[in-house]
Amino acid sequence: MYDITIQVNGTLIAKVQNQFVPLEDLFYNQTNLKNVVTSHFLTEISWYPFNSVSPEEEDLFRHNKTVLNSWTVRRDLVWLRTIVLVDAVPGNHVIQGPVYLPTGGSISGGNETGILRGKGALNIAKLLPSESYHYLVDAFPTILPPKHGSETSAAFVLNIDNSFSRPLRAFKFMAEKVENQIKTSGSSPMNAFLPRFLQNMDCLLCFGNNGIQQDDDTGRSMVIDFLARPTQFGFYDTAADFVQQFRHEKIRPHWAKRHTDIPGIVDVIKETYGDNIEKFNQLKFDSGIDKCGLFMNSYLTKIFGRPQSYYKWC
Repeated sequence: MYDITIQVNGTLIAKVQNQFVPLEDLFYNQTNLKNVVTSHFLTEISWYPFNSVSPEEEDLFRHNKTVLNSWTVRRDLVWLRTIVLVDAVPGNHVIQGPVYLPTGGSISGGNETGILRGKGALNIAKLLPSESYHYLVDAFPTILPPKHGSETSAAFVLNIDNSFSRPLRAFKFMAEKVENQIKTSGSSPMNAFLPRFLQNMDCLLCFGNNGIQQDDDTGRSMVIDFLARPTQFGFYDTAADFVQQFRHEKIRPHWAKRHTDIPGIVDVIKETYGDNIEKFNQLKFDSGIDKCGLFMNSYLTKIFGRPQSYYKWC
């Protein structure tokens, strides 16, 4: 028999705003980027490359795959979705249910292929109202993926410093990588660039981890997600370049995303998590969980090694 007391909290109400702002105002403006992220309960940034292409630029690309110098990443629009918590809904609004985005031929949106996909993806996002109210659990648009998914994602995590220098450098690095490939080969290494921001916690293997610290640390981290087809030209090379660029700043992969194809990623993980890996192994051993390594694979074994009890029990 148990006597349990459960604390019940009221449902949180969220005010959601969808804006479409020039990439230059966020990816190249450190002060503005910091102000936007720190002034909201949640900030979601989504960039679909080449979305600002004009009708003339689009026609030219369709005919001969040429990208004019008039297009730059700075001109693209970023879908900025911000959420704040409110006590009540204004009288002329109602609390709405969940929202579904019809993504068509790809998770990032639209039936277009190649770099013209970006414009189609942005148009789908623009179907959302500029302002709406939801219970917090319903405040995030749900993607209706195509029946046969065609995209995957690689995602990596970096600490956020108080000045927001690191997020800005990460954004600029990726924006310039994308622009260079679009202008030189008429293709993009990614279909969507999706930064997210989170509070760190005490957890040995969490990627948002209080134990992984940098100078001028805020105790928060950002996840940068790159979405593309697994075979998309430049996808893995760009992800690998990003990892090497920020390796000395304790970059680490999002465990649930594609990263095993990045050269040297096991060493990067070991460098970043350090003693936390051994502490995790000890906790696992003390608890008696998976003594024979049944739930390990060759990749995880490279990181964590064989269970201490492997030869004794198995």
